[in-house]
Amino acid sequence: MQAVGDIEDAHLASVVRHFYGNLDWASRFIEAPSARRIHHAYRSGFLEHIHELLVLAKPLMELYPEVNRDLLRAGILLHDIGKLEELTWGWDTDLTLERHLMGHIVIGAQMVGRAIEAIEGFPKARTTELLHLVVSHHGQLEWGSPRRPKSIEAIALHPLDNLDAQVNRILLLTESARANGHPWTAYDRMLGRSLYSGNGTGPPAEDTGAAA
Repeated sequence: MQAVGDIEDAHLASVVRHFYGNLDWASRFIEAPSARRIHHAYRSGFLEHIHELLVLAKPLMELYPEVNRDLLRAGILLHDIGKLEELTWGWDTDLTLERHLMGHIVIGAQMVGRAIEAIEGFPKARTTELLHLVVSHHGQLEWGSPRRPKSIEAIALHPLDNLDAQVNRILLLTESARANGHPWTAYDRMLGRSLYSGNGTGPPAEDTGAAA
């Protein structure tokens, strides 16, 4: 809520408060995982992911004053909101029909678009800039983004989002390996390699002597 309050642009603040100021929505956000399997895939992982992005973005905004801080903050707070309609959670996390047919990027863009329509006088250009952050935050077409980042705020958001997701994922993998006394994680198909856990010595299971 401090991050929401830091947004000075009245229109951007209004659309962010449309979600974060809604107690029912916020209560689901606070307990939701961020993903089914890959990163922050545990209770309140979504909240943790957004918090970490806000922390990561602070030095970037100080280093590059050309970045619109209000727009980037709003993009961080809203880019993944479709996940609340994409996922169901309880004892386990699963995917809804909407996730299978549309995915959280499309769902999130629709949610933000509907919220903007309810705000009188919301500038058309600002609408497009904010929605671009939602639809481009995965960075690549093959990663599910309908558009690649084309604004300075979108260029900033994608690597911040990816960095936090990948570091969290790798921490989970290496912590599991260490807990089981293994110096390497199991071979990860998505990464195409095992990861060093820092626990002991010896080669990874898939190491055949070839240079990585």
